[in-house]
Amino acid sequence: MTAGEPNEEPIQRRLRRSLKSAADVRRSLLDRLQPRPTQTDPLHHEREGMRKARFAGVRAERATVRAEKRCEFHAIAGTNSTARWARIPREGGHGFHGIMGAL
Repeated sequence: MTAGEPNEEPIQRRLRRSLKSAADVRRSLLDRLQPRPTQTDPLHHEREGMRKARFAGVRAERATVRAEKRCEFHAIAGTNSTARWARIPREGGHGFHGIMGAL
């Protein structure tokens, strides 16, 4: 090596260090992709029953609201006929306001 040439030793050392750190990063990324043990849900068999109970509660609540609305309408319209309810035109709005506009 002559006096004018750059020293190769520090460059090779930096390159080796860089390659080693890149290999470490690659290894750590691959370690994150390793399969993990399966975690099973402890309530798996009970969730179906919980879901059905929740849906039954929601359905009962909605049925109660529908029945209350039907009772309010029949009290105002003075009838208890559901056929009349089906024949009422629903122009001029949505829901109760459209019905009252038609009466």
